[in-house]
Amino acid sequence: AELVEDGTTGYLLEPEDPANFADRILLLSQDAVLSQRMSEAGFQKAQKYTAKAVVNELSQILDQVLGV
Repeated sequence: AELVEDGTTGYLLEPEDPANFADRILLLSQDAVLSQRMSEAGFQKAQKYTAKAVVNELSQILDQVLGV
């Protein structure tokens, strides 16, 4: 799964297009609501990948595989 969901948790941009990159930075700097919404969505998405979350998921998978 990708951490960045275009338009939701950030923007996926082409590295060869610095003008688009600049436009997105400008947009986020001028739209506090959008910036905050993306920040919160990114934080929530990242919580799925904390050490604790990954260990819990792996533990569940092992329990299923081992029939525990």
